[in-house]
Amino acid sequence: MANLKDAFIVRPLPESEEFIITIGNHLATEEKFKSRKAAEMRINKTDWNLVSALFYALKEADKWAEKNPKLVKQNKEEK
Repeated sequence: MANLKDAFIVRPLPESEEFIITIGNHLATEEKFKSRKAAEMRINKTDWNLVSALFYALKEADKWAEKNPKLVKQNKEEK
């Protein structure tokens, strides 16, 4: 996948003229849109590659903290 925003899918609601945004089989937001274009504009409003980079960095930091509990404890005591 070249761009994470491509993971989002705009789908029409059954028996409605509204649209929703999903990622896989999961609802990405509870927000409903009056048009496909409005839903696509909502997706494009965020740089999803930056969001995913943030989550990756947080996950890496969490792994580091699990491997270095003494340093984490020492840092908390210094504050």
